[in-house]
Amino acid sequence: MQETVRKCPLHRAELSALRDQYLSSDSHDDLLFFVILLVGFHALMWLGELVWPDKKALQDYQKVKKCSTVKLLPEGFSFFLPGHKADRFFEGNRIIVLRYASGDDPDVPFRKYLASCDKLFPFHPELWLHADGSIPTRGWFIHRLRQHFPPMWQVTLYVQAGPGLLRKLAYHHTLSRPLAVGLPTPSKFIFANTCLTSCIPVWPSWCII
Repeated sequence: MQETVRKCPLHRAELSALRDQYLSSDSHDDLLFFVILLVGFHALMWLGELVWPDKKALQDYQKVKKCSTVKLLPEGFSFFLPGHKADRFFEGNRIIVLRYASGDDPDVPFRKYLASCDKLFPFHPELWLHADGSIPTRGWFIHRLRQHFPPMWQVTLYVQAGPGLLRKLAYHHTLSRPLAVGLPTPSKFIFANTCLTSCIPVWPSWCII
């Protein structure tokens, strides 16, 4: 019988360890990667909601996030996620990302990225852009991710938190994700949250297969 091998979950402390490297970098693409990593982790988003597919036939410009939808809030920031096939009314959703008093805070890196983006591309409407003006793809992000976290790490990114924070996260996602559209399988996701005290995945109700 083949032995079961469990992959290592990614913890918030490991994200915090990347902060000095990326915030001190002058590279726009470094900021882009770090911000996508933090936003996806804290906003519980799919990787596919943040980057383009590698296959050109699947790239849909209508799903691209726009700079004009960003709102800088007293306790974080938000942006608009365009409608998708699971959105019955194609209204889209506003994603709210909170500030944290910790090393994995997404707010400061996002604001630095936004300033860099405004300087490089003052007239480009896209929110996520490489330094050459192209939209980031899944393959690019996974390649950068594996430079820090090899395949022994779980594909999903886990929030190391107790039930209190999970309830808080669930509350904010209830506001921005009102439709319960089914439960996912772990292989479908790059970002998810879990309660590590029981090691049982807690999938948000808005996830789809």
